[in-house]
Amino acid sequence: MSMAIALPTNQVRLTNVAVVRLTKGGKRFEVACYKNKIVDYRTGKEQNMDEVLQIDNVFTNVSKGILANKKDMKKIFGIDDETLIIQEILKSGQVQISEKERDAYYENVWREVANFVSEKCVNPSNNRRYTPDMIRQAMKMAEFSAHPTRSVKQQFLDCVKLLIAKGVLPIERAKMHLRIQVYASNDDVQLYNESIDYVKSIGAVVVKGEGTANEDNWRCIDLHLCPSHYRDVDQFCNKNDGKARLEVVQVCVIEEGDAGLEMDMSRRFVKEKQQSDAVGGADTGNEIGDVDDVTRRMKNELKVEGEEGSIYDDIPTSSRKNAKKDKKKSKKAKRREKEEEAERRERRQKELARQEERALRLIGEKESITSPQSSIMQVEASIAGIDENLSSCNTCGGSFTKTQYRAHFRSDWHRYNLKLKMAGAPAVSEEEFKLSDIDFL
Repeated sequence: MSMAIALPTNQVRLTNVAVVRLTKGGKRFEVACYKNKIVDYRTGKEQNMDEVLQIDNVFTNVSKGILANKKDMKKIFGIDDETLIIQEILKSGQVQISEKERDAYYENVWREVANFVSEKCVNPSNNRRYTPDMIRQAMKMAEFSAHPTRSVKQQFLDCVKLLIAKGVLPIERAKMHLRIQVYASNDDVQLYNESIDYVKSIGAVVVKGEGTANEDNWRCIDLHLCPSHYRDVDQFCNKNDGKARLEVVQVCVIEEGDAGLEMDMSRRFVKEKQQSDAVGGADTGNEIGDVDDVTRRMKNELKVEGEEGSIYDDIPTSSRKNAKKDKKKSKKAKRREKEEEAERRERRQKELARQEERALRLIGEKESITSPQSSIMQVEASIAGIDENLSSCNTCGGSFTKTQYRAHFRSDWHRYNLKLKMAGAPAVSEEEFKLSDIDFL
């Protein structure tokens, strides 16, 4: 009986093919591309179509190898050139990718958005960046989802708005450092004053304003501004017919270096001073004092360490002070151990003296009861009665049979001698043990 030969059921087809599908005019058109080239072609990195396409044909079903009808392509696309039709499918079609590739793509977009937020945003309290790991964790808590077609910059703006709305962590976009050069002589400062009032009205912080003009009658205004208002300032400068010029000094104003209490307090004082000047409309012709001057003023206003109500009471001590405390604790522990060791040594000496006195008393009682001749005979009789099957105890002495030997190790006499041995005292005989009051240790 013959059986038909079938294809293997575990055969994997089209493992390195990315299908780009376009549905138009009720018809489906597909082209076969390389997986790692279609994205480069759409972004403009790859221009050669031969490096992108697996085959220069248009299909209705790539997996089955069914080619598209040329009459249908001409009717729907309006052209005969198959190359132009393929280009339109590559640009407008939908890429059919696997689940793993889709997950990898979303993960890559997620990571790029997190890195973008970490580079362009700061903590408002100290004007320092967050690490990318902290940003990714905050994005997960805010339930941010990456979009497959939107650009990274657009998703970055959406992510910042979402983090601020959810209140996951304090964050804001880093300020831009801009410089506006205004043409205004000493007699005509109207445009200069208008520029100052305008930048303050949109929330900018004036860092430096030159009250006097230079030799060419130009005055500079340095300000920190949110990037979302950059276009407004640019339009304001362009509408003044060349009398105002805008220059970008620094894209992101971010605090760098090691963080310190004095630095943070002085920076906070400067920020509050600038905000109060912006609200109160202070004189723009005077510069704000430098950081050293502000630091000296802060030290005069703050209480010194050690006074009641000092602001430094809640600040943790340095590692050197903690090490000294640990060292003091260790000295106390060593002193306590020495005292305990001296007490144990004294108790041990007292017990040894008691044992010696008891032994001497027992020896005197034996000598008064038995004569030397009878004691010698007892020793000879005990030696003559030794059997090879007897076992001896190295701690207590004496010989025992197998049954007696096992019972001896469970007896109170043996345990008592073990405690004496550990304490450094000599062992006692069974008679001495029975006469003792057993109060040691």
